[in-house]
Amino acid sequence: MEPSESRTIAILAEKPSVAQDIARVLGANTRGKGYLQGNGYVVTWAVGHLVSLAQPHEIKPEWRQWRFDQLPILPAEWPLVVYEKTKDQFEVVRKILTSGRVSRVVCATDAGREGELIFRYIYEAAGCRKPVSRLWISSLTPDAIRKGFDKLRPGSEYDRLADAASGRSRADWLVGMNLSRAYSIVYHEELSVGRVQTPTLAMIVDRENCSPELRPRGVHGGGCNISPTGESR
Repeated sequence: MEPSESRTIAILAEKPSVAQDIARVLGANTRGKGYLQGNGYVVTWAVGHLVSLAQPHEIKPEWRQWRFDQLPILPAEWPLVVYEKTKDQFEVVRKILTSGRVSRVVCATDAGREGELIFRYIYEAAGCRKPVSRLWISSLTPDAIRKGFDKLRPGSEYDRLADAASGRSRADWLVGMNLSRAYSIVYHEELSVGRVQTPTLAMIVDRENCSPELRPRGVHGGGCNISPTGESR
């Protein structure tokens, strides 16, 4: 793949280390704050998730209070917010993705549902509308990266994967926000309920309760005193 001489291709990786590997292969060796550039490319990165679904009170102020009569919370829309702790890197990415010098974007986040979600959330929050290609590789050797860029696919081919990722994210939100509030109100203490964490903890507890050998037992210890002459007492 040959980059245009007059236009730059932006590449978004999921982690700085991956971005460095890609930049090295593409010859983007000039370092900037939060990116690497050169040879017609600018390679930048997320730091895991830079963007997330908004909290209930960020959607509707009245949802800040934990009240049983407001449950279930069912947003009509799903706005995104930028994580405060990584907002500086998001701003770097946003400026690159929306720059007039960038003609298109390569999604180089991890090859999987979560990697797709990370890219799609950033792309949406940045307000980017440029065409997207997808780098899909499972190895970061120079040869694998070169072959991956030779076989870039249109980002639209991964729309169903993105839909699945978005559905999972929203399901986690709905279960976590609603059930955590419901159980906390009922039991008068702050409790955390999650789509994955709660069933997993339940499995651990069930396993412990049905295994007698895992129940607490008394522990006996022994000891001895050793004198400077080496004789034990």
